[in-house]
Amino acid sequence: MERKESEPTTPKQNQPDIQLTEYRGCFFAFDYKIEENFRLLQWIEKYFQQEGLGIKVIAPIREMSDLNIQRSLRQQLEQVHFGIAEIPNNNHNVLYEAGLPHGMGKPLILLQRQDSKAPVPFVSLRLRGSINAPQRHEDSVNHKGRRRKGDRGAPGCPAMAWVSAAAAAGYPAMAGISEAVASGYPAVAWVLSDG
Repeated sequence: MERKESEPTTPKQNQPDIQLTEYRGCFFAFDYKIEENFRLLQWIEKYFQQEGLGIKVIAPIREMSDLNIQRSLRQQLEQVHFGIAEIPNNNHNVLYEAGLPHGMGKPLILLQRQDSKAPVPFVSLRLRGSINAPQRHEDSVNHKGRRRKGDRGAPGCPAMAWVSAAAAAGYPAMAGISEAVASGYPAVAWVLSDG
């Protein structure tokens, strides 16, 4: 069988389904019972606004337009380009909400307070990383902790990062998000932890 000239020679990359909007969307999942998280939400919104990145933060608690929570979450997630989740030690709903964008192949940044215990062993699952870590081929791993061949954080690849509460308390680590956001989010990639 002969290949026609018009046929593409490169394999297609699976891209997450994202609705076209006038802005980029960020899904922010957090424990609503912790007042400090509402301040974090305001800080994230202010940060993206100050940086002029054109990012709208969507928080499930504010955006529920449907009594069917599952359908409403799905509608929100179809509009966003990436997610941020503040992982508490006592609210598994946040883990569920964080898992949805991750499962859709959208980049996800995890935040955790230093004084809280992770409800899931992220470190043993090789989900620990750094936003600002240099992207090296030998550090690239997939979601099962296996090294990826030739993957350098291409768009559409699931991505996750871990930020300690020390960084989240003053939020300086959030500055690393701007690089990922500006470049279409491929800069946030799976990396192996040093510790």
